[in-house]
Amino acid sequence: MKFDWEGYFLPYILERAQKCVREHRVKSIQRTKAGYEATVQGEKEYHVVIEKEKDKINNMNCNCFYVKKRGKYCKHMAAVLYELETEEKLKEEKRQSNLYEVKDIISKMSRKEMQNFLYTTAKEFPNFDKELRFFTVGHNSREELERQKQEIDQMIFKYTDCYGLVYDQTEYLLIGEIEAFFQERINRMIGHGNEKAAAELITYSFEQLSKIGIEDRGGVFLEFTNFCTYNLEQILKQKQDSEIEKQIYEWIQKIITEEIPETVKERLYDFIMEHFKEIMFLERKLILLNEKIEREERIQETSKKRKLGSDLAKRLQIMEQLSFPEKECTDYRMKFWNVPEIRQMEIRKQMEKGEYTEAEKLITESIKMDQNLLECQEKYSRQLAEIYWKQGKRSDYQRQLIEYFLNYHQDSVELWRKIRTTFSEEKWEKEREKILQEIHLPYCRYQIMAEEKMFLSLIEELKKEKILEFLDQYERVLKRKFPEEMLRLYADCLVCTISKIKGREKYREIAAHLEKMKNYPGGSKIVDEITADWKKRYRNRKALIEELEKLE
Repeated sequence: MKFDWEGYFLPYILERAQKCVREHRVKSIQRTKAGYEATVQGEKEYHVVIEKEKDKINNMNCNCFYVKKRGKYCKHMAAVLYELETEEKLKEEKRQSNLYEVKDIISKMSRKEMQNFLYTTAKEFPNFDKELRFFTVGHNSREELERQKQEIDQMIFKYTDCYGLVYDQTEYLLIGEIEAFFQERINRMIGHGNEKAAAELITYSFEQLSKIGIEDRGGVFLEFTNFCTYNLEQILKQKQDSEIEKQIYEWIQKIITEEIPETVKERLYDFIMEHFKEIMFLERKLILLNEKIEREERIQETSKKRKLGSDLAKRLQIMEQLSFPEKECTDYRMKFWNVPEIRQMEIRKQMEKGEYTEAEKLITESIKMDQNLLECQEKYSRQLAEIYWKQGKRSDYQRQLIEYFLNYHQDSVELWRKIRTTFSEEKWEKEREKILQEIHLPYCRYQIMAEEKMFLSLIEELKKEKILEFLDQYERVLKRKFPEEMLRLYADCLVCTISKIKGREKYREIAAHLEKMKNYPGGSKIVDEITADWKKRYRNRKALIEELEKLE
């Protein structure tokens, strides 16, 4: 696995998991549709479920006491992940070994044998000719590259009028079709080492779209720009030919001087700043940035100046990368010390050096200076928590983490779990009540109560709001243990709702909930009572009566 899954677990849990692996306690791992299921031997056999999608873990569960009691990630889950990591390493080693053998076989084939093999393979495998085209385009077939450009031209022609302008409201379809065209081709071309041809196709399509007066309704052109920059980034990662990097840089620098939407231009600026780290590019980037900052400083509207602070910080970063004199960098820093991004650079620098006391001072100063900037305050709060963690200040870390949760992320169950791990079981129950009282958003309180298995408290909270959407959300976890309470909650909620709504679609939703209530013990009787009352009370609502009669 190519991602840092160990961050889910506490250090001592990882140590115990490694012991499980050494003792060969992971007995079986099976691939499932959602991820993996495994058995781990302990005092008894534990069943582990890991739901994984590419390089992201969506969910993990285990039927061990630790998870049931504390709701945390356990050693059995980590042991399974270690085993999966080992399996993937072995598979990759075997694949590499097979590739060496294939390379050896190919090196011993004559030209005629190779041609015969390719021709036979093309006859037997229908998609082989397509793969061959991906390999040859740009390498030894300029004609194939031009053919693919013509395909792009034909797509654009289909969506443009006689003046060469895109038909109204069809830009979504056009860009979607071009992205689909590229989806497989670009990846395969890069895989075959045809980065230059791939870059040429990407830039060609972008230029052609720029010429047809496409409007960026709903950010559709920006989305396509993100698609292009993502693929250009994959090409830069290969970096087999430094000339390609230079060509991409020059192309972007040319494009941002042309008439394109401002959001698109800004994204391309960001792309240039994120990449091209060599000295020759840094000097050119500095010139480009100086020109951009001059334009931004002339703008009067505050809303349009939002990028200025970020660009000033980028200029300082490039100055440091180009080894400008220390005094010049310091003077620049002091000149723009009121810019949050400049101070943020200094905070990160101190944290990277392990100078946590100095970083804390800078954050404290910045909190006062940027008291009206919510985004900055959120970042400072998170950084303070990180500093206290690094310094081993347990109580300060707990306090700051709780403050960060309450002020900025009451909807984060993951953050709640992190807070929980900092307390002992004895202290947690009391602290939990204090934090819950500070959570003012009802839906955030509900999900925390569900996470803590405080089901009776959750039911009491749901009684206050009487919102169907919330009842549906927590029905699965409450119905099994509290069917009577849930049935009464649904009945009360529907009775409160019916007087406030109109329209057949709404009545159908109400009827669907009544149908669901019939599945509860005693539900049919209550549904009959409700429908009988409504038929009398709302006899003039024809659509409602019709939906109620369908229930019978």
